[in-house]
Amino acid sequence: MMRFRFWLSAALVLGFAAPDADALAAEHPLTLMQQIYRLPDPDFDVFYDKKRRRQFYTARIVRLIEKKEACFRQKFKMDELDFNYIVPGQDYKIHSLTLSLIAHDEGSARVRVELSGPDTKAGLDYRLENDAGRWLVDDVVIDADNTLSKSLDGPC
Repeated sequence: MMRFRFWLSAALVLGFAAPDADALAAEHPLTLMQQIYRLPDPDFDVFYDKKRRRQFYTARIVRLIEKKEACFRQKFKMDELDFNYIVPGQDYKIHSLTLSLIAHDEGSARVRVELSGPDTKAGLDYRLENDAGRWLVDDVVIDADNTLSKSLDGPC
């Protein structure tokens, strides 16, 4: 991870053209997470924006989101979901953010995201899959019983 940050920083300092987001995401799973987790506010639109979510989530998760959105429209008359797994809870203040690569091979990776602040402390494990050279989120795990896929696939 340190070597990745060093080369990215060196490229920017020396004035090399920065590669596009898709090229960076293909190189390393942490790059995808860095695109989502920006301080002071993460990029929640990667979950809510119908076009952008396909750049960040696997087809399986996109299908589950769309299914849950349809249920929310029908049952609650809401256009979008009232939750995401980027930041647990609606009130948060992030002062410290750590992204750690836990496991990585050519087809899958796990990234640990740790958030902390005055009223916020959370740890999330992202499960990523490499889909034709692009790293995509396939699940987010808070604990064994609390995952993004279970929430999306559960009752409305």
